[in-house]
Formats: sequence, structure tokens, C-alpha cells
Amino acid sequence: MLHWTQGKSGLWRAKTADVTCVVRPSKDGKAWHWTIHHRKLTPYDSRFLLAHGSVSGHIKRACQEVEQALSASEKQKPPLASPTPLPALPCVYFVGADRGGKTTLCRYVRDAYRLLMLGEAARMVLHRDEDDFARIRATGASASKYQCDVFNRQLREEDAAKAPYVSDRAFDNLPYASEHGRNFKALYDALPAPYIERLQASAVFFVKPSYEIFLAGAADPVRASTDWEAVQRISAKVEMLLQLLEIPHVTIAESVASRREEVVDYILQTKGHRKHG
Repeated sequence: MLHWTQGKSGLWRAKTADVTCVVRPSKDGKAWHWTIHHRKLTPYDSRFLLAHGSVSGHIKRACQEVEQALSASEKQKPPLASPTPLPALPCVYFVGADRGGKTTLCRYVRDAYRLLMLGEAARMVLHRDEDDFARIRATGASASKYQCDVFNRQLREEDAAKAPYVSDRAFDNLPYASEHGRNFKALYDALPAPYIERLQASAVFFVKPSYEIFLAGAADPVRASTDWEAVQRISAKVEMLLQLLEIPHVTIAESVASRREEVVDYILQTKGHRKHG
């Protein structure tokens, strides 16, 4: 025997451990429509609706029909399996050359989707060592050591973070090792297979350089002195690595901030992320 309670608009409801039964009056008030659905499943699951029907007469007759349908359903059907758990939300990465607007997009995702943001490892190592790029790039050895430190710092930060998170860069210090150091191949060979698999399962955005944004980034005192041609070379190497490592990615070539955000929103929401606020 179900325990029925009356709610708004003449709606009657009863619950068991797994199902909800609802009886509501028709628009003309001459009949009752009833449904039985599984509470632990979503309306998008084919097993959500267990039974439904209509009956005329008193509300007691409708409730009796629901109870009979529920009893028959429990006898005829095997117990429903537990709902399939939702897939884990993917991590988010922004990769590309410097002065491309990646950090701005990371902050947007952090705030809009309430994700932990992993900062740029290159900046962390630079601040840790209280160094500057002029000294770092003075010799091949010092440049190689710096890129090795950045590489290891990136991996440690990601391994220690709880997914999902948004990361300002991934493996893209490797092109800088190619450009300024002498250890590109060593770093490339040291990329852990599980790390590559993580990237392949994530939402990766390749941010192509924009000349307008490049000029705006020149005011950043932390960044190394560079020119437009060097930025384009680095960007091409990042894109080549994405292709070489077979990492699915979305290219952002638009320079207008609102259009960039629209691309990010569309991709993240198709992958299950939801905006807050």
C-alpha cells in the first residue's frame, strides 16, 4: 500500500525506495493521468518511465490502478540496474606560443566553470630562481636546464592537482627547448605515455598567435623579449607536436575576446562542463 500525499494543482504523489508515482487531473477534470518513473535515472534514460495510463472516476480508483501497475511491473521485470555513472569531466588545456592570450582564457574558464587553474610553469620556475631570461638564455646549458625544470614542474603540478582543472600550457615548453636550449629530444623522449593519454582525453585548445594580442602582451615585464616571427615559429612547433602526438584539439584563431569565449563555451559544454553564475 502506497502512502499518497496531495500537492499543488490537485497532483497526488507517492514514493517507494526506487520509484515515484504521480497522479494528476486532466485539463477537463474528467480523468486522471498517472505515471510511474524511476527516481535514480534521468528522463533521458530509456528505463526512466516504468508505466503510465489514464483512468476516469474518483482519485481512489486512479491510485488503485497505479498500485496494481507498480505491483505487476515489479513481478514481470528484473530489478533495474544501477544508473550508469556520468563520465568524468575532462581537464582543459590552453597551448600555444607566448603572448597569445592563453592566460586570459584560462582565467575565464576558471571563473566561469569554477575549475582549479594551474598557472604557467615557466613563470613559477622563473620566480622560484629569481632569474631572468637574459641570463637563462646566455648559454645553451642554462637554457636547457631551465626548460628541463619547467618540464618537470608542469608534470608535478598536474599530477598533484585534482581533476578536472584548467592548465595554462602543457608540453609546449618543448618548442622553446628547441629554440633556445639543446635538450629538445631528451625532453620529448621523456614525455610519459600516461601524460600523453591524459592530454588525448582532455579538452585541448591550440591558441594561434594574433598580432593585436601580441602587441598588447609586450607590456608584460616577466615575458622574454621576442619578436613576431619567433612567436610564429613557436606556434608552428606547438601545432606540429599536437599532430605528432595525435592529441585532438580545437584551434582558436579569432582575436576578439568574446568570439574566443564562445568557442571555448561550446566545446566545454559539449563535453559536459557547465557554467556557474
